[in-house]
Amino acid sequence: DREQSLSYMEFNYMILQAYDFLELSKTKKCILQIGGSDQWGNIINGVDLIKRHSSKSVYGLTTPLITLASGTKMGKTEKGAIWLDKKLLSPFDYWQFWRNTDDRDVIKFLKMFTDLDLKEINKISNMDALQKSLLALVAISLFLPIAQAEDKIYRVEGLPEDLHYSTGKSYEIVLTANDYASISEVNISVTNGSLSSTDSFEADVYNLILESSDEGWIFFWQAPTQSFSLGEGNSLMTIIFTDTDGQLWSSYESMLRSPEIVSHSTSGVPDWANSLAWAGVSITVLCSVAGSYVLRRDKIKQ
Repeated sequence: DREQSLSYMEFNYMILQAYDFLELSKTKKCILQIGGSDQWGNIINGVDLIKRHSSKSVYGLTTPLITLASGTKMGKTEKGAIWLDKKLLSPFDYWQFWRNTDDRDVIKFLKMFTDLDLKEINKISNMDALQKSLLALVAISLFLPIAQAEDKIYRVEGLPEDLHYSTGKSYEIVLTANDYASISEVNISVTNGSLSSTDSFEADVYNLILESSDEGWIFFWQAPTQSFSLGEGNSLMTIIFTDTDGQLWSSYESMLRSPEIVSHSTSGVPDWANSLAWAGVSITVLCSVAGSYVLRRDKIKQ
């Protein structure tokens, strides 16, 4: 049913892929080729060629193809392929793909492409089509790769919960960005505690510089080791991303606060007695209001 005949490349694709595996095995010591399940024959052909050529043991691994409800597969050769690189697919087109997802694919995609708990996804599966589509949009937006962001976007993960640290605790903080090539260094400073590029600390290190990276950055912050009174012990953390021209790429600032102080009653009165007293006051007030209403009603009748 093809409208055109097979090209030379298509006809010899299995041979070319097998030879490619052989070359990678010889020059790069590659022993494993991974592909979609439709590549099984091509991969096995390469395994056989290498065995005949050098008697080496190499391996193939395939994964099931991701297919849409329409029957088409998601792949780079398909029209409308979904790329994480915004140079290959614009953020708008990336968003539109998920926006226009077939209702029948929503639950499957939520399981595959988000970190949502399976119990929550199962609850969504019982909703109507409109609710499913709206929730899919929300979920995909939450887990949108920052590589698809058009602006200078970064993430700071691992900070103390509610920005209130635990005394003496060490925090592993992870920085990621959408454009590593433009960042030459990251300058981190704190006004309290100590910084380190590893989980080993020296006292009173308030500044740390991390060099450029293609995968993000990890650093550690050790909270102050002593307790403070209310309003003391806070630490201002500043993170400055510098671009390749030495200019400001972006920056982040956050106040890490000392542990919350929980107030305790010093009256010596048990909690149950306080509760009973308040209940008595409340009943007295209600009786007073009710009594006033009855007297006013009787007066009006007279």
